[in-house]
Amino acid sequence: MSDLDDFRARVRDALEARLTLHHGGDNFTVLGAGSDDLDAGRAYLRALADGGWAVPTWPVEYGGLGATPAQAAAVAQELARFEVPDLYPYVIGLAIAGPTLVAHATPEQCARWLPPIRTGDEIWCQLFSEPDAGSDLASLATRAERDGDQWRLTGSK
Repeated sequence: MSDLDDFRARVRDALEARLTLHHGGDNFTVLGAGSDDLDAGRAYLRALADGGWAVPTWPVEYGGLGATPAQAAAVAQELARFEVPDLYPYVIGLAIAGPTLVAHATPEQCARWLPPIRTGDEIWCQLFSEPDAGSDLASLATRAERDGDQWRLTGSK
C-alpha cells in the first residue's frame, strides 16, 4: 500500500465516523440554490474542523492538514461520498479569504480569523462596487501608481 493509499484510508475512516454517506438517488443541494439553512452548513464544517478535513491545504497550525495537492485531492474525493449541505455562504471564507490569510496575513491575524472561517462561525463575503460601475471591475475608476516607495491612489471609491 502506498503512502497516499494509507492516507486515503485514514481519511475515509475519519469521515465515516463524522458524516452521513450519500446514497444514490438522494437529492443534492446546489450551491446557492436559495437555502437559508446556515445551521446545516455550520454543523458540517464543525464536524470536519478538528481534523482539518474542510481545509486540507491550510497549515496544521491554522487547523488544516498541511496536505499536499495529491492528499487534498484524496480528501475531496472521499468527501464526495458523503451528504453535503449547501455551503455557498461559506465558500468565500473557505476558498478565497482563508487561503489569502494563510499566504499573506500575520500569525496573529491567522489565529484570529481562520478558526471561525474553518468552523463556519463567521461568514465572509467579497464585494466589488464602484461609483458609476457597480460590480463591473472593467470600469474601475480607481488607479494605483508607484511613487517612489509608496503607491498613490487616484480616482473614486
